[in-house]
Amino acid sequence: MDLLRMAAIFFVVHGHGAWLLRDTVLAPVLKNPFSYEVDIFFILTGFLIGGSFISYAEKHSRVDMAHTWRFYIRTAIRILPCYYAMLLVNYLFVRFQIIPGNTGQTSIWHFITLTQNIFTPFYDFY
Repeated sequence: MDLLRMAAIFFVVHGHGAWLLRDTVLAPVLKNPFSYEVDIFFILTGFLIGGSFISYAEKHSRVDMAHTWRFYIRTAIRILPCYYAMLLVNYLFVRFQIIPGNTGQTSIWHFITLTQNIFTPFYDFY
């Protein structure tokens, strides 16, 4: 399963790179023949996180709100620092026009609070 997830991650990064570099000399090299890499990545991640939660519940022989919150907090502590680091890098790349984009189009606070999909439609992404 980890091998499939690694392949899905590669294709997600490849697809995003192709989109970000679409107006550059690298565009022909980065043509993305796949269209479901994000879906596959999220499905596999769901299985892995679900399996991790089930293992955690079996280890403690019960599932209650305290254990559930502890699991989610541990998961957030593992994921959110990388998310915020990449958010900062992407923001700076767009801000200093290293990659195309518009930092004034969407409030950075929507991304910081993880509400960007609620408040901001992305019609031109795919």
